[in-house]
Amino acid sequence: MMRRLLRSKRRFGLALMITVGVVAVALGYGGKPAPASQVAATDSGRNVILITWDGVRIDEFLGHPDLGLMPDAPKQLLPYFWHDLAPLGQVYGNTEHGDYMTIANLSFISMPAYLGIFAGSPQLCEDNECPRQSTPTFLERLRLGLSLSKDQVATFASWEGIARAVESEVGATFVNAGQVDAPVFVSDDPAGIATQELVSQSKKDPPPWSDARFDRYTWRGAMNYLDQHQPRLLYISLDDADGWGHQVEYGHYVEALQNYDQWLKGLVDKLATMGEYGRQTCIIVTTDHGRGLGHHWSTHSNGHPYSGLVMMYAGCPLASQPVAFAPPSGITTHLDIRPSIEALFGLEPHQCWLCGRSLVAQGDGKKPDASNERPNLRAAVRPAAR
Repeated sequence: MMRRLLRSKRRFGLALMITVGVVAVALGYGGKPAPASQVAATDSGRNVILITWDGVRIDEFLGHPDLGLMPDAPKQLLPYFWHDLAPLGQVYGNTEHGDYMTIANLSFISMPAYLGIFAGSPQLCEDNECPRQSTPTFLERLRLGLSLSKDQVATFASWEGIARAVESEVGATFVNAGQVDAPVFVSDDPAGIATQELVSQSKKDPPPWSDARFDRYTWRGAMNYLDQHQPRLLYISLDDADGWGHQVEYGHYVEALQNYDQWLKGLVDKLATMGEYGRQTCIIVTTDHGRGLGHHWSTHSNGHPYSGLVMMYAGCPLASQPVAFAPPSGITTHLDIRPSIEALFGLEPHQCWLCGRSLVAQGDGKKPDASNERPNLRAAVRPAAR
């Protein structure tokens, strides 16, 4: 009873901290005005694969299944991630180490989160029906700033709505989302043709939720594209975990996470066969929001503050010269993703009053420039002791 009471107190403290942190970020608490971003003179030569797992709760991200919901669940989820990949990078939001990462919107749902991630600042959006991104995203900036062809900045997404988040100008980058027909650059483009075949297959095998396809089709399409085009930035948005969560199917939710873990291993193994491209590729994995506590696990909203906790991995697992990411400090948020990716490419991170900060350490190994760093809200609102 005492252990349960202490756990409840700790989770209440977490919920309070999340609420204060998210509100502070959304209101621009602690941000500093900064001059407009400038493009760096040199391209770092790195590539980035950004992966989002929609609606994964931090409990399961940490590898802990809810045995109350699934008594025969595997003892540890995401074994490859934790045993092999995590040691080769930096993990943010590991609450077991007293570290926290939060969303940066007040709605605790998908579209506001994705709009903020790709814009690098909170956006005026309260639901999943918000219109297209109103500000140029970091995908668009990468293409322009590094003079990349359209096929070098690509998105594969299970949910159709992602297309509205990744670019403000339709067609600025390659986007294949949901069951929308895939663009093909030329009539004999193998990756485009293979992707269109997968879209056709997915239409015959739809999930029980709308405006999406199963992740297996998205992942196969992305891997085909990676083989054919070796893009500088590849974004893969997966949706099964959230879809099964809303269906209150915990077993399928766990199965989705098992797939994600296996696919990560397959991705790193594939990169290991791709020579210099693989060695120059960094991987970032995060989620758009978490889920509620206990029997509220199937939902997420601002009425369930625990669903505002998220996690992120950032690393370049095959790099011949390790790329340093700053250790967790204060509260990390979704808004730190854009400037971190821009820094990886050699671009000066986008800065504004509400923007995040780069998590990529400077060449001397010191923590990133703190000129736009938020205050340590964790110190002000500490969760109750365990």
